[in-house]
Formats: sequence, C-alpha cells, structure tokens
Amino acid sequence: MPRLRLACACELLSESADWNAPTHDMTPDAASRLAETLAWMTSHYRAPLPVEVVWDGDGIEVEEQVDATALVELARTNRLGTRTRYLTRSDHDGPVNA
Repeated sequence: MPRLRLACACELLSESADWNAPTHDMTPDAASRLAETLAWMTSHYRAPLPVEVVWDGDGIEVEEQVDATALVELARTNRLGTRTRYLTRSDHDGPVNA
C-alpha cells in the first residue's frame, strides 16, 4: 500500500504555493505520490470515498462527485481544489481485499 509520510501537509506544497489559490500547488513528487495513494485507496474501498482537500480551520465550500480515475488525474496534474470535498465513484462494487 502506498503511504504519504509527512509531519505537515505543507510539505506537499511547492515554494510558489499561494494559500488563497483555487488549487493546491504541490511539488511534482508530492502530486505523484498523492495520486498513487488515491489510486490505491479508490481501488480497494467501496465508493463513495470522501476525500477532503482543506487546511486546518478552513471549511468545505465545494463538494464534487468524481469517478476514481478523475480524482487520481486531478491529483497527478496538480488540480485538486482548495476547500473541496470529492466524493468518488468507483469502477467496482466493493472492497477488493475484504
């Protein structure tokens, strides 16, 4: 299982990240690792799997339904929205390793 190990989510951000931007600006390595982790999660758990992209103290302003492939692509291409909750739809019916 892929793992993201970090003391603070801010470690995922690039040096040019803007706290007020509509999307998170992650480093290429962080975006790739997050995409890999989300791909694993969405392939092993029943949908809907909520994924929230918020900073401590921020509330959810947007909720989007996406399929698992779209969520992984958003992470991989650095387009995850801030203050956003993604509800994934899976391509399978349940946990693969239940």
